Amino acid sequence: MTSMTKKPAFWTKAMAGAVAAAALIAISPVPAAAQDNNAAGAKPAAPSAPPPPGNWIKVCEKEAASGKEVCVVTQEIHGQDGSFLASAGVRLYPDDGEKFAVIFGFPLGMLLQPGIRYQIDQGEQKSGQFGICLPTGCFAEIPADKATVEQFKKGTDLVLLAISGRGQTVPFRLSLIGFTKTFDGPPIDPKVLAENQKKLQAEIQRRAEERRKKLQEQQGSGGAAPAAGSQ
Repeated sequence: MTSMTKKPAFWTKAMAGAVAAAALIAISPVPAAAQDNNAAGAKPAAPSAPPPPGNWIKVCEKEAASGKEVCVVTQEIHGQDGSFLASAGVRLYPDDGEKFAVIFGFPLGMLLQPGIRYQIDQGEQKSGQFGICLPTGCFAEIPADKATVEQFKKGTDLVLLAISGRGQTVPFRLSLIGFTKTFDGPPIDPKVLAENQKKLQAEIQRRAEERRKKLQEQQGSGGAAPAAGSQ
């Protein structure tokens, strides 16, 4: 189990921040409906369309134990209904320029034992293991170095891969555009973050209500047709 299990509260807060800041900008169906039936290790099937520019945010706070500042630069992708699909993040310690970790999130339903893989552009695929599952999804944390961070900064596309419950390799594609600016810049203002969270919840509720009404209309239309045909 990775060190993520020791700090789930901060990671959860960072993920909530990503939802609030990014999902409002682009609740997108991007993530990789494409699937590959090959075993782990196969090349990912590239999604047909490029992802939108990355909505990266930076969240920072002080660790309770050490008092040192820790930050997460993260991005989430969501379905049109606002549901969580995947996330990527880099954890950094401003007081320690050599200490990093990459953290990837996947929706519930992925097989845990095979772990995950990730690839930046046409680079080498790297692997890791799931470390913790939360109500929103399961996460893998992998120790990283400066070279890995530089790959994120210089890259364009990031593809995450996991194995579904059906044994299929499922790719999720995120954009690295905007990562460098966010990584090198200041963290998001906590007040802005809180306001974005409120707006996001309102937007998700609005979309859920729209889906509910649409489903009711479809059920109503479906129920009327057999009655007309029976005469």
